[in-house]
Amino acid sequence: MPTFWKVFIAVIVTAGIVGGGGWWYMSKKATDEKSKLQVQIDDLNKQISELKAASLTSTSTTDETTDWKIYTNDKYGFSLTLNDKWKNYKVFNRKDINDSLSENTEDEFQLCLPSIDERPFDPKSYACPIAILIYEKSAYEKEWDESETTGNISSASVGTKLGEKNNKVFVSNYLWINEPSDLKDIDSKELKNILSTFQFTK
Repeated sequence: MPTFWKVFIAVIVTAGIVGGGGWWYMSKKATDEKSKLQVQIDDLNKQISELKAASLTSTSTTDETTDWKIYTNDKYGFSLTLNDKWKNYKVFNRKDINDSLSENTEDEFQLCLPSIDERPFDPKSYACPIAILIYEKSAYEKEWDESETTGNISSASVGTKLGEKNNKVFVSNYLWINEPSDLKDIDSKELKNILSTFQFTK
């Protein structure tokens, strides 16, 4: 075979080898870059999912916190806004405790906190700093007049009138005489602040 053809064939073979090697290298490099890019995309998607989950959890927690701080009485249509100390509060209807409503009172709701100190008129394992009493207007006026005439203390005469609606009068009473030792950080000023948030909801 003439030298020319030998050289020509050698050049063609070499070009094929170099070209094939170059193509393989570029193909491998592109595959590697694609894999790296996919890893970055997956990582970003994971971060986005985590951020969304955190946002949903935060919103849920905020809603939960907001919800428990608003005590709403659906029966009579009023609400009170509480503070952080009242996280584990519970509301008791006086009728369910010992059925000792005064003859003039239509209903009574007590807002109570867990306590290790036992007090005679409180539900077991609770102490009740606040009571909301509901009167028919005529009954409220009767009790007030009786207190004026006899000088006897009554809920109507010593309680704070919170509001009046639909011929009913809403009165608050402080029940914080001899407060439990584990709830001494709740004082009358705080209770007044809570009662000042009283409003009708319907």
